[in-house]
Amino acid sequence: MSNTQPFKAGPLWTWRELSAGLTSIASEGPDITSVGADSRLVKQGALFIALPGDPGPRFNPSYVSDIDGHDFLVHAMENGAVGALVHKPRAQLAAQLPAEFPLLMVEDTYDGLWALGDLARQRLTGPVIAVTGSSGKTTAKHFFSEALGAYSPPGSFNNHIGVPLALANAPENAPYSVFEVGTNHPGEIEPLARMVHPDVAVLLNVQQAHIENFSNWDALKEEKCSIFKVLKDKSNAVSEDLLELPFGYTFGRSKDAHARVLGTTGDRAEIELFGVTHQVQVPGGGLHRALTVAATLLVCKLLDVDIKAACQLSAGVVPKGRGNIVEVGSVRIIDDSYNANPDSMRAGIATLKASS
Repeated sequence: MSNTQPFKAGPLWTWRELSAGLTSIASEGPDITSVGADSRLVKQGALFIALPGDPGPRFNPSYVSDIDGHDFLVHAMENGAVGALVHKPRAQLAAQLPAEFPLLMVEDTYDGLWALGDLARQRLTGPVIAVTGSSGKTTAKHFFSEALGAYSPPGSFNNHIGVPLALANAPENAPYSVFEVGTNHPGEIEPLARMVHPDVAVLLNVQQAHIENFSNWDALKEEKCSIFKVLKDKSNAVSEDLLELPFGYTFGRSKDAHARVLGTTGDRAEIELFGVTHQVQVPGGGLHRALTVAATLLVCKLLDVDIKAACQLSAGVVPKGRGNIVEVGSVRIIDDSYNANPDSMRAGIATLKASS
C-alpha cells in the first residue's frame, strides 16, 4: 500500500536545507519530519505551508475561498508544526504566535511550495514513476507502490498543491517513488509532470471525466498525453492500447498489447507479458483493475524489477472508496463512493454483475 514512512532514520528535511533552498539564506532551526498545508492534519515535527484559499489566475482549483492559511498558524503549531512557510510579515500574523516560532519568509507561498517540490525532486536518488488518466490514478499508484516497494503519498495528491506536497514528503533515499498527475483544465499536466520529472510515465485511459473544460475528446487526449513530453526516453512511456500512441509500450486486450489481459475470473486474471503468460492476483477483481495490473507489470519490466510482487498484489492495496468489499452479516457492501464519472461507474457495475 502507499508508503508514507521514511526509508531512513533521521529528519525528512533539516531547517538549513529548507532555508538555503527556498530563501538562499541558510539558517538554523528545527528538523522537519513532514510537510503539510492543512492545520488540522499536521503532525508533530511538521512544516506548515500557509496557503491562501485563492491561488489567483495561475491555477484552476475546484473552488476558491477567502480562507488564508496564515490565519491558522497557531492551530498548526498546537497540532505539532514546528515551523512555517509564510509570505506575510510576522507583525501581521496572529498575536498569540510565539516570537520564537521559526518562519521561512518567501514572496508567495504557492511559489514557495512549487520551489519546494522542485527542491525535493532534485534530491531523489531512485527512479520516479508518474501516472495520469481519467480514472484509476490512485489505485494504480497503490499497485505500483506495492509492486516496487516504493514511496507514494496517501490519497489523491495530483493537483497544483498535491503534487509538490507529495514530492516534499518523499524520502530522498526511497528506492522508487510514485506520483499522480491530474488535470481539469488545459495546460495543467505538463508543468506538474516537469516537476515530477519521471523516469517512467503511465497514461491509464482517456475518458469523459473533466471533458467539460475541453473542446472535445481529442483535446482531452492531447492534454493527458502531455505527461510524455517530459520523458527523456519515449520508450519509457506506458499507455492503454486503445489510445494507439506511436511510441512506448501498451497494456490492454488487443493482440498487439505488450501486456495483454487474456481473461479474468473473480479476483484472478491471465496476463500475457511480452509473449509469456502469467496468472495474477487482481485486488478487488474486475477487468478495469486487471488492466491496471497489466500496467503494473509493464512498469516493473521497464525498471528491470522482478514481477513476482506485481503478480501477487494484496487485496488491501485497493484504496478506500474504489470498490472495496465489506461483509456485514449476510450482506455484501461494495464501497465505490469515490468514483464520480460515467466510465468508472460502468466499470464498478460490471464488476458487481460479474461477482453476483
